[in-house]
Amino acid sequence: MAGWIAVLADNDRLVRIAPLREGESGVVNLTTMLPSQERAYVEVYFVRDRTREPVHTFYADKLGQGDPQPQIVVSAHVRGEVTMTLRVDGELIAAHSTPIPPAMRVHRRSTLLLALLLLIAAALAFGAWWLATGDGWLTTRDGRPSSEARSPAARSPEVRPPAPTPPAARELPAVAASRDVADALDARATVHFLPESAELLPEAVEEIATIADRIAGWIDGGGSAESLRIEVEGHTAHYGNEASRVELSIARAQAVADRLRAELDAEGVDMRIQTAGYGAERPVTQSRTDEWRNRRVRITVIGDVSGAGARR
Repeated sequence: MAGWIAVLADNDRLVRIAPLREGESGVVNLTTMLPSQERAYVEVYFVRDRTREPVHTFYADKLGQGDPQPQIVVSAHVRGEVTMTLRVDGELIAAHSTPIPPAMRVHRRSTLLLALLLLIAAALAFGAWWLATGDGWLTTRDGRPSSEARSPAARSPEVRPPAPTPPAARELPAVAASRDVADALDARATVHFLPESAELLPEAVEEIATIADRIAGWIDGGGSAESLRIEVEGHTAHYGNEASRVELSIARAQAVADRLRAELDAEGVDMRIQTAGYGAERPVTQSRTDEWRNRRVRITVIGDVSGAGARR
């Protein structure tokens, strides 16, 4: 199990931002200040099981007082190393990057064990083939060892049965034919937003670019562009009135759709994108601590292989 990047909230509990796995990201809203508080200290940790290791401390001072309270948001993105940012009311205050300690990375034991089992299976298969070709015991038609195979004559070229054709050689034509058909495309992604904002975060821009690259690559590989369906759905946390929440969710969906359309245009792909805003009707969590997860846009890309053979 991988470790986590977490932030200390209310001076007594760690709130997870994102797992320490390549490509993961997350955002945490720490707006829990007192009205008279002018300075904030944000402590970030690496956490795994019961072990926590301090990473960095952000400092934010000269904070505005009054109502509404300033929005303090910490984000983290894992791409080779961990990059963390601190924003106050949407303005970038500080950023910090650090490598992931080896103790916090995913264990490779399961991968090594699987490789060892595959090696043993390959060795057993080769041994079985070697025996079947006559260098070991021959077998009778019912699969039992033949007593004649124990004599030198039984292993001589005159009585040795012809070596069977390896199964892989007979299967090659069918495998080659299957490669002429493109795989169906099913790509999904979620990007998050700061409170009361439809502005794309840097992590969201990277995620949208990745989706656009995947769509363009699938079409170049023979996927049917006519079958492609792209849906972008906006959501909000449960603040404000319903009309304002729906308006904000639509604005978030439109911001993502505009960016995705621009990325596809750069790839030479002209696609129709469906957008919708659901306000706070479809939350993914009821937890106040994790409420940042509801400030999101969901991207769904579905494409089948209709007409893929003709395109090739």
